[in-house]
Amino acid sequence: MKRNVTPLVLFVQGSEPTRLQRTRLRRFDIHVAGVIATVCLAFATAACGRGLPDPVVKKDGVATIPINGLLFVIPEKTWLTGYSRNSTDGLVAGFSLHAAAPKVEPWSPERQQQMYKMPGWGNRIEVRIASNKGQPLLKQTPEWIASNRRGCRFQASPLHKAKNVLFCETTEKKLFGLIEDGVFRYQIKCDSDKEKASYKFLTDPECHLWFIYREKLSVDTVFAERYFVHGFDMARAIERVLTEFDMTEQDHAGNRKGETK
Repeated sequence: MKRNVTPLVLFVQGSEPTRLQRTRLRRFDIHVAGVIATVCLAFATAACGRGLPDPVVKKDGVATIPINGLLFVIPEKTWLTGYSRNSTDGLVAGFSLHAAAPKVEPWSPERQQQMYKMPGWGNRIEVRIASNKGQPLLKQTPEWIASNRRGCRFQASPLHKAKNVLFCETTEKKLFGLIEDGVFRYQIKCDSDKEKASYKFLTDPECHLWFIYREKLSVDTVFAERYFVHGFDMARAIERVLTEFDMTEQDHAGNRKGETK
């Protein structure tokens, strides 16, 4: 778990926070939200959906996870870090994986130290998969993002040779998107240089990689910014891992994956 120190900024009643203070508060809110999400995943079976049957089946070192009409069979020791359930119906709301950058390799005792090196991220990748609860996920176009992100004007990425990678920068974020059929297949968001400069306690800048899996799940992956150049390759690798664990169309009897992967 990331343990960067975030300052708590207090204001005198009636005073207006400065931009730097607002930035620090926003980061504090994001940090707290991340901690809450991690706790919910870690204690999902005990706290989320309590009293309702747990749809996740664990046997022989693997977890069978049904989510939004899909079925995943995932090795617990090397890939799965947790799952969460809805408090209303007990169904799985999401699950999380971890891996090592940049090749998206499963956890192992030999990789433990580098993946969870402190302070900062080490070479750990955190993959957070969430259900869209039956609602269609929006396929985002450059035009839609530009209209919803103030100051975003897309141009060809100066950091990628591929012509189908677009880039825009706002006061807070750098956004890189790989275009397929007119929509973003993958998106990578990192803090802008201006944002990082305003936050002196940021010890290890991070990026978020986002894509849609089978039009049913959103996949949000967090990793250290120094692995940015591998971002789209990691996206493809993560998608392959999910496809490997996706047993939705198969007969599950006798086909569960063990801890060899």
